[in-house]
Amino acid sequence: MIKTLVFHNGKAPRGDRTDWVMHEYRLEDKDPADRGMVQDSYVICKVFQKEGPGPRNG
Repeated sequence: MIKTLVFHNGKAPRGDRTDWVMHEYRLEDKDPADRGMVQDSYVICKVFQKEGPGPRNG
C-alpha cells in the first residue's frame, strides 16, 4: 500500500501547498493477532521535492 502526502506551509485550510511530497510504503497485513501472532508494523518513507507541474488535486 502506498500513501502520498503533500506538505503545506501554514495551517489548514489556508496553507500554501509546497513541492515537497512523501510516499509512505507499507505492507498489507491480514491482522496477525487473529492467528495468535504479535507483529510490529513498519513503514518506509521517501521524501522528495517534486519536479515540474503535476496533478494538484487532493
